[in-house]
Amino acid sequence: MTVQIRNSYQHLDTGYTADAVEFFPLPGDYGRRFICASYYLTPESTTTTGSSTAQPTDSEACPAGVSPAATPAESGTERSRIGQLIVVDVVGPTTATPSAETAETEPLPKDVVAPAQPGPLPLFGMREVERHDRAGVFDIKWCPRPLVFTSDAYTATGNGNGAQGVLAQAGADGTVTLLTASASSSSSLSNDTWLRPFSQYQYRDDHPDTGATSAAGPGTFYLSLDWSVRPGPHAAEPISLAHGLPRLITSRNDGHLQLFQITPQGGLQSTAEWYAHDFEAWITAFDKWQPEVVYSGK
Repeated sequence: MTVQIRNSYQHLDTGYTADAVEFFPLPGDYGRRFICASYYLTPESTTTTGSSTAQPTDSEACPAGVSPAATPAESGTERSRIGQLIVVDVVGPTTATPSAETAETEPLPKDVVAPAQPGPLPLFGMREVERHDRAGVFDIKWCPRPLVFTSDAYTATGNGNGAQGVLAQAGADGTVTLLTASASSSSSLSNDTWLRPFSQYQYRDDHPDTGATSAAGPGTFYLSLDWSVRPGPHAAEPISLAHGLPRLITSRNDGHLQLFQITPQGGLQSTAEWYAHDFEAWITAFDKWQPEVVYSGK
């Protein structure tokens, strides 16, 4: 097999560890927009007096561009799980001729093909659109098809009417969150953000005796998720939740898998859960051709 070297066009500092990237899947004005999810486990902090906590030392430095003051651990906890969702547009291309600094300085392996040199190269860039502070984000997945909600609460949030792109997020605070975004730049919005939280499921609400806590401390949280919706030739056709109900499969750090059904109002209803692994269930997915089958790994 021959490996083709591609040029690295631009780097984006995500601040925290970037652990998931998903392009917006729907046709429209945002086909070159993607979401980057990040996660950071803050340094250990010890409670002193009152509600004050120790700040990270120089040897426990925060990620580049993130100040220690922005990542405090809550009183009485040791470490916090924090993160962000970053909305980014791919811009370009322009053309440029490679400079001498980009030329190869070491011989390449026989099975690697270098880019054609010299000559104009298409150059792409990235432009950050918005950044949302969240609890640590372990996974994100766009629904492959747009959804149409029936809830009045949905239009009241400023999301507008009609079909929307829906992003599912697995959170380190024990939540599964649905966020919505429009495929059209002409949609009427009551706020100036493109990605907007809409509904959320909190693990501890259904399991009050498990000791699950918030993002500030240990507990049960979600590591991975996947939609039952299969992409294909009808991917652009919206799914009306009044007639069809997509499902989400999720995996948790306690080794369980949990199945959700999306309600007509756009909520998340837990329909089943089962113990699948002795360790953290780091990944799960539907079989898109047999949606009654799910896979998971630890």
